[in-house]
Amino acid sequence: MSQSRRFFCLFLTICLLLVLATSVSACSVEKDTNKEQPLSLDMTALAARLQEDLNLTEELSPVEEEVFGYLYDIAPESYTEQVLLLSTGATADEICLVRAADKNSQKAMKEKMIARIDAQKESFATYLPQEAAKLENAVITEQGDYLFLVVCSQPEKADNIIKEALQEK
Repeated sequence: MSQSRRFFCLFLTICLLLVLATSVSACSVEKDTNKEQPLSLDMTALAARLQEDLNLTEELSPVEEEVFGYLYDIAPESYTEQVLLLSTGATADEICLVRAADKNSQKAMKEKMIARIDAQKESFATYLPQEAAKLENAVITEQGDYLFLVVCSQPEKADNIIKEALQEK
């Protein structure tokens, strides 16, 4: 084989390898841009939407972070943000939205939410029995690193509002 022919074959091989390397790297860049973005919600807006659309008996009030931690027995390092709206005690209505710091915290917080609902059931069973039914149908939903708890007389509607908000993201 002549030297010019070898050179041509070598040149052609290098060109093919460059084309192959370029196409492989282009595919990997495309995969990176198509990765699922982490869920990001405006929890204050969602809480306001829930409160407005559910036509609650009384307007719920936001509570301080310390009160949230006390009521749910959740340490501040377990979450990155939270919104808690409570009634005055005349109803069992409650909206609690939390973004967990990690999966372990999320699992523990869900258990704490269930424990809070159970404690509220006991309290309302004798105090305001008609409100206890709301607690029996409390909505607890998880999506990504978010937890949603809604106690109201329209649990299906609350669940749909949350699902709609998640689909918008």
